[in-house]
Amino acid sequence: MNELSITVAKTLRRLYRMIFGEMVLTGPKCILEPNSASRQIQFFLANDSPAMIARFGSTELTCIGNYLGVKQDGKPLISFIQGKAQPWWWNRKIIQQMNINAGFFPNNIPAVEKFSELILQDVPLIDLLGSWLPDETLFENQLKATTKVHLELLNPYFSSSPWTQALEGKRVLVIHPFARTIEAQYKKRHLIFKNNLLPAFELKTIKAVQSIAGEETEFETWFEALDHMKAQMDRIDYDICLIGCGAYGF
Repeated sequence: MNELSITVAKTLRRLYRMIFGEMVLTGPKCILEPNSASRQIQFFLANDSPAMIARFGSTELTCIGNYLGVKQDGKPLISFIQGKAQPWWWNRKIIQQMNINAGFFPNNIPAVEKFSELILQDVPLIDLLGSWLPDETLFENQLKATTKVHLELLNPYFSSSPWTQALEGKRVLVIHPFARTIEAQYKKRHLIFKNNLLPAFELKTIKAVQSIAGEETEFETWFEALDHMKAQMDRIDYDICLIGCGAYGF
C-alpha cells in the first residue's frame, strides 16, 4: 500500500472520529476483588502442574494487533475508518516504539513479524492474565478458559492474604535488570514488609538483558538475547520464576 493511500485512510479515520466520536473499546471482564485475585494466583502457584501467569505490554500488544491487521484477508477500509479494524500495512511508528519502549531489535518488519508470531504461539498457554488493555479482546477465543484478574491485582499489596505467601520454602528464580538490588533488599525483607508479604524462600537471580531506549547489548538480535536468558534459566533448578524484564518476559 502506497503512502498516499495510507494518508487518505488515516485522514478519513480522523474525520470519522471528529464527527461521530472515538469508539470506546473495553477489555475482557476480569476479577476486581483483591482477595479473590490473590486466591486465584495462589492456586496456580501451589499446583504442581506448570502454569503461566502473564500480562501483555502495551507496545507489544499494539505491534501484534498491527501484525494481525497486515495478515488479515482483504482491506477492510470502512471498518478501519470506523475504528473496528486494524491497519493492513505496517505502522512505522509502532516498529520504532518497539525499539525504544520495548527494547526490541533490530527494528525492521521481518523481525517484528517473527516477534509477533512468537507471542501468538504463547498466548493460548496463559493460565492467568493480568488484564488491562482493550486489545486483549483480539484473543477472545484463545483466552476463553484463561482466568483474568485486573493487572494491578498482580501486585500482592492489596490483599489481606497476599499470594506471595505461596513462595514460602520454594526455590524462587527472579529475572530482572536489578538482580543485585533485589538480592540485597531480600536480605532485609523483615524491615520492609509486614503481613508476611515476603516469606522465607531460596532466592536465585538472573540479571536480565536491558535493551530499551536503544541501549547497546552484546547481542545481534533481540532473539539472541532472549535465548541467552533462556539458556541461563535451563541451568538453574527452581520451582517458581518471577520475571520482570519487559518484552522478554512474556
